[in-house]
Amino acid sequence: SIGNAAKFMVDAFWLQSPQQLIQDASNDSSELSESAKASLINIQADDLMGKYGERMGKRKLDALILAASESGDAQSNLQGMVTIEVRLLD
Repeated sequence: SIGNAAKFMVDAFWLQSPQQLIQDASNDSSELSESAKASLINIQADDLMGKYGERMGKRKLDALILAASESGDAQSNLQGMVTIEVRLLD
């Protein structure tokens, strides 16, 4: 689901990146409040929905999210994710 993908992106990319993309006032991403994390997940989900979710009308080009989970169940913890978009290049 888009929600699982958003949570994975926040946990694996935003909060665990070596570049320390997200930090609290003490410069520690591990101490980020639950409300701040939930807000970031919602923002990420909105972004993913805009790019890969269903829109009104038919898409001109395909886009999708492929996710791998430990048990093969889409509701379990994600192990990896890739997004694919078809684009035209000049």
